[in-house]
Amino acid sequence: MTDIQTNHYFDWASTSPADKTILQEALDETVAVWGNPSSIHAAGKEARELLEQARKRCADVLGVKAEKLYFTSGGTESDHIPLLSVLNRPQKGTVLISSIEHSAIREMDLEMKKCGMACLLAVSLTRASFVPYVGFPVRVEAAAKLAVTETN
Repeated sequence: MTDIQTNHYFDWASTSPADKTILQEALDETVAVWGNPSSIHAAGKEARELLEQARKRCADVLGVKAEKLYFTSGGTESDHIPLLSVLNRPQKGTVLISSIEHSAIREMDLEMKKCGMACLLAVSLTRASFVPYVGFPVRVEAAAKLAVTETN
């Protein structure tokens, strides 16, 4: 798929075409600053500085504190981090998982159950209960009826 204007692509949440300017900048930075930012040698320290500068710029744009901004390798890791933090709570509870969640969320129910959590899957009873938003059924109206079923 090379010409985005003649094709219909509906998976922007997963990935999107690379911007050539940004890609070139990333390549240039990767070649110039190649160290592991977790290492203590000079190349690592230089990479850490570049990473922290990027974190600060992103935090400023988003209006959050830089130390609250985490970079991950992708969506699945980003989905798992908050769920894993729930598993560390001393008091176990119930996690309600929407039927429209990404599979990375839905598939964590086994791990959560192993750690003593109860996992429930919320399923909409009617298609009409979904309100289209940017072409996807992502918001359930307050009056929508939900059936809650235990996941296996």
